[in-house]
Amino acid sequence: MSPKRNTFARLAAALCALLLLVGCSGSLQGIGAPPLPASENDAAARLPGSYTTGLIANLADLDPTDTFFLQQSFEQGRLYSNHKIRIVSLKGSWQDMGRQYGALLGRHIKEMRAAVSKQLLQAGIARSEADLTAFAAKLAPLYPPRFQAMLQGVRQTSGLPASDMAVLNGFFDFILSTQNAQATCAAIAAWEPVSGDGRLVLGRNFDFAPFFKNFAPQLVITVLNPDDGSTPTASIGYAGQLGSISTFNAAGLTLENNNGALNGDTTRHFLQRTPFLARDVELLLDNRTLDALGEQTAKLQMAFPLLYMVTDARRAVVYEAGTERVARRDPAEPGLLVASNTPLDPGWPAPPAAYKDIAQDSRVRYDNLVRLARAYKAALDDRVMMAILDTPTEEGGATPKGNGHDTWQYVAVPADLRLWFKAPGYLDWTPVDLKKYFR
Repeated sequence: MSPKRNTFARLAAALCALLLLVGCSGSLQGIGAPPLPASENDAAARLPGSYTTGLIANLADLDPTDTFFLQQSFEQGRLYSNHKIRIVSLKGSWQDMGRQYGALLGRHIKEMRAAVSKQLLQAGIARSEADLTAFAAKLAPLYPPRFQAMLQGVRQTSGLPASDMAVLNGFFDFILSTQNAQATCAAIAAWEPVSGDGRLVLGRNFDFAPFFKNFAPQLVITVLNPDDGSTPTASIGYAGQLGSISTFNAAGLTLENNNGALNGDTTRHFLQRTPFLARDVELLLDNRTLDALGEQTAKLQMAFPLLYMVTDARRAVVYEAGTERVARRDPAEPGLLVASNTPLDPGWPAPPAAYKDIAQDSRVRYDNLVRLARAYKAALDDRVMMAILDTPTEEGGATPKGNGHDTWQYVAVPADLRLWFKAPGYLDWTPVDLKKYFR
């Protein structure tokens, strides 16, 4: 039987079971997990997955072939494109990889630098260019040594001054230092018995300020192949941005993080601790097993609270990281783990009252993802996961629609080192075969 028929056979079985269950009990609560808390979500009263099922049919004929073509080479670096976004595969020492990055992406780095100042000033996040550059200059010395070497290489071939590269690698921290709990990200991992074939499939929404959509033409997947024995690692970001909030390595590990300011931890250590974008990439460079990655994640000293989901090809774990403590969260039911911006460890203090609406929205998105995963139990593969991520919050999903916050999304199958990437309004679901770029 073809993979497509297998998908629909599993989906049909799951939906039949779902209809029988709803007909008997009128509710999905109690399937393998504690009852979901009540939330102000009208979509939850409808049959979970009814909107999503229509999306799955539309995704059935997606071609999984990676169509990125080689656009340019420099030394051991290679730049690939699909005319919308770029993938840069680098190889060698850290300074060599920086030289390759700067030579291949120099024009795009300069365009991104101009866009950052324009957008942060227009949004009122930066009062002046001087505020942004001063913050970035203080953050730059905190980057790890291998990133310092890479930045040196970038400057050699791009012609950009150190101050510009500092801004591109510090503007995200700058935003968080002023905006705190505005992000609405979410992640969901499903594996046996929830996924269709038992392999883990990961879905992730990066939802941020609407002006981030203006950065879409500068999206870059950066693939590092260091010659120092580190694990080849890929990350999603923007031209000139060497760190990332979403990373994948050749050993099949993945890491993503969500804003964790709802944990009530109001302490901040910006300009005092290692920037998390660089450290998140280092975590996958330095680890090849989920247990080893988890040990390091559990010891993180954060400048800002984040919720981490880390996975391998078989399971996932969440780490709720505050500035002084990290709480581990394992699945509450077999084969399913969800993270929005809501910390679940009982040891966290309540979030500030000003975050009430954000906390409610986060809980709704969390509950919706759990319901959808249960609705497609034993049928949840990469296409079903794409449909889940395409389902708006008001239709029982977790993706904000109509307010510009849906910045980009991906679905990953770590066992295959395969991604599907989407930037709503700019790029539809696009396959990326990471094996092609790991060397």
